[in-house]
Amino acid sequence: MRFIPMGLIASGLLLGVGASVQADNGTCAGAILVVPDGSSHIGSLPAAPSARWFRFVGKAGRSYALMLENLTPPDQQSEIAVADAVSSCGGPSLNPRDGLDFIEPVSISCLAEPNFCGATRSSLKLAADTDAFFPIIQIGSTNGAQFRLRVEETTLFNPFWTTIGLETFYRIHNASNGSCAVTLDLRTDANGPPAGGTSTATFTVAANNSLTRTTGPGDLNIADGQTGHATLTHDCPPGAIQVDGFLSGAGKLLPVRVTTARQQR
Repeated sequence: MRFIPMGLIASGLLLGVGASVQADNGTCAGAILVVPDGSSHIGSLPAAPSARWFRFVGKAGRSYALMLENLTPPDQQSEIAVADAVSSCGGPSLNPRDGLDFIEPVSISCLAEPNFCGATRSSLKLAADTDAFFPIIQIGSTNGAQFRLRVEETTLFNPFWTTIGLETFYRIHNASNGSCAVTLDLRTDANGPPAGGTSTATFTVAANNSLTRTTGPGDLNIADGQTGHATLTHDCPPGAIQVDGFLSGAGKLLPVRVTTARQQR
């Protein structure tokens, strides 16, 4: 282990404190890196027009939700938006889904106060590995605003599916009051696409509805004799999509695990 004198450590801490005070994430170039695990980040916005920029490392084939809460009185409004991405500021849009505010759990009270909504949410599914940059902006207010931000990965993970003498079933329930676009992606143990049929399917699950997808010949038609893992992504708020997986065949019905991995709440 390398020894570092305490005096140098103290000096470094002072420099670090000074740098943090001077740091400004009011521009994309100064975006603060956050981890998409549901951790809370509290910040403030000066009077509009203003912005606070954040970024997170996103992975291909995963889904994420950006959750913003306004911590100020209802005469102030902060709004979240996902701007440009692809590893640098000024890159192409990631095409987030906005307007999740009225999807359960409802995050705003615009029905009671149409001019002063409380918080906003966005979601996105990524086609490639990228740093996702986004600003928190305040619209239509001459006052400052306090906010709390959470970035959550909403991907659901299934460690095991099989077509060896059995079929794998996914019972997918939309527990929210808005429709959700869901993508089911099956991979082999070596992380490649399985043989036969459709390994990746995107479909809509209506509000408060359920449907079943299966590896069998009536649906995805995955060839026999294979095993692997799967992910399910969606464009709704965290917890909106609930999934039960099970194996069926030869008189057997065995549960398989489908769960989120990184949400803290």
